[in-house]
Amino acid sequence: MQRHVQSPGITNFEEVRELRVSAEAIEATYGPNPYSDYLRRHGRRPDPVTAAGIGRYLGGRVKADDGSMQPTRKAKV
Repeated sequence: MQRHVQSPGITNFEEVRELRVSAEAIEATYGPNPYSDYLRRHGRRPDPVTAAGIGRYLGGRVKADDGSMQPTRKAKV
């Protein structure tokens, strides 16, 4: 009996479709930007460090592949 093992390199097509829809919604609302471009080109959300850089560039926060919003908010003292 053969067991099917999914390679980490194989992408879940449903997730890619959802990201493409997200990119379209972002572009419809805000216009094309580095975050929507990243989603389209890579078919995944950026890692936290990359997401933080994109968020700082856009002047906002974006969702990273670990589910966190980047860049993180600094605590007010």
